[in-house]
Amino acid sequence: MRSRPDGSATRYSHLSERLVSEGDFVGLGDVIGLSGCTGAHCKSDSLFLEFAPSGQIFNTKNRIDPEPCMEADDRTWSITCRDGGRVDDAFRLCLNDMVIGETITGEKNTIGINNIKPGSYKLTLKVIESKDGDGTFKIGLNNGVTFSDGKETVSGTARLNTRESWTIIVPTT
Repeated sequence: MRSRPDGSATRYSHLSERLVSEGDFVGLGDVIGLSGCTGAHCKSDSLFLEFAPSGQIFNTKNRIDPEPCMEADDRTWSITCRDGGRVDDAFRLCLNDMVIGETITGEKNTIGINNIKPGSYKLTLKVIESKDGDGTFKIGLNNGVTFSDGKETVSGTARLNTRESWTIIVPTT
């Protein structure tokens, strides 16, 4: 459980590995654990979190069940990002400004995504490492998810520490 100065707390469950211990200081963007496939009803890696404004989590009938807020769409899709040039670049990908992954320099990296509601989302790529200052990239989508122009791939070049953004469309099943 992560406690905050205002008295609120967040409990994280179904972690395959905890990377911090009780009493450790945790800052914005710090990785505190790795998601995993744990629990009796697990079908894929997931993270369960519970926010408690008062800092206390109660097992009561007043708890909010998040399931009705999510559409029953267990379709999985992925974003593949790779260096499109001399394999000397690395990238950070965000979906609606939330970091969903970073690539390893020169590697082809795939980020699996599931249980996302149909609609449009902003996909942002940031060049985080480039020996020559230009990040050459290729991004691919699958399982019916496309960029707003209907294509499943985009490629290009961006300067180090700059961002490129696209609208992606997650269709209804």
